[in-house]
Amino acid sequence: MESGDEAVEAFEVYYSQSIPPFDRFSEAMQQALSKTLEEVNGKLGKEETTRLRVKAMHNFLLALKGDRSAYLQSVKQAMSSCRKCPELSGPPVLSMGAPGALIMLVGEAPGEEEQKQGKPFIGRAGKLLSDMVKSAGIPQSLIYIANTCRCRPPGNRVPKKGEVKNCFPWLVAEIDCVSPMVIVPLGTTAAKVFLGPKAGTMKDIHGRMFVIGAQVIMPTYHPAAVLRSAKGAEEGLKDDLEKLSKLTDILRE
Repeated sequence: MESGDEAVEAFEVYYSQSIPPFDRFSEAMQQALSKTLEEVNGKLGKEETTRLRVKAMHNFLLALKGDRSAYLQSVKQAMSSCRKCPELSGPPVLSMGAPGALIMLVGEAPGEEEQKQGKPFIGRAGKLLSDMVKSAGIPQSLIYIANTCRCRPPGNRVPKKGEVKNCFPWLVAEIDCVSPMVIVPLGTTAAKVFLGPKAGTMKDIHGRMFVIGAQVIMPTYHPAAVLRSAKGAEEGLKDDLEKLSKLTDILRE
């Protein structure tokens, strides 16, 4: 696992731009947790220390959230009325999954079928992703699915920077509430939201794990890239989901 300076800086920006959080833990609590983790730092290997750190932060956040289901529902209700982007077809496609999910998959934007039915990842790409997740042995109950942009861009074009920025507070609110251990950006557009504009190509960054704040960020290919027969996409996504399955097994121990 790694945490490059650019990634850390990007995530600090991510938090600084967030809407007022739900029950953000206090600085004193963070310091107390850090001290506890430092005590085991010299006794365990790097990977084990990282695992404990991420798991402890996840559990710590969950303990503070209280009734996160009600909060998440209020976020979705507010999101459903958003019409900030004049070029996009509304209403917004809401995320799916339960608060407390270990994994958050974050795509680019809904397609035509998703916009029609109001659910993320239910078109061809979504069906492929669901099948590959199942083949990797990851239970659907562990997954929360969202997008960086909640409305379909015309012609399925890449969302513009301003459109992603308009949706950004909703994504932050969901991360605050769900507190996933692992966030998996699907595709380059989603990866750049978390790792910054210089994140690199998906060929270079897929499957790499950035430990930033309370989450592991592991970018991978978007299933649409597999449908387009993009070079290396199918094998890369398959390998990354298998790695994700092993990682979640370790984090759940």
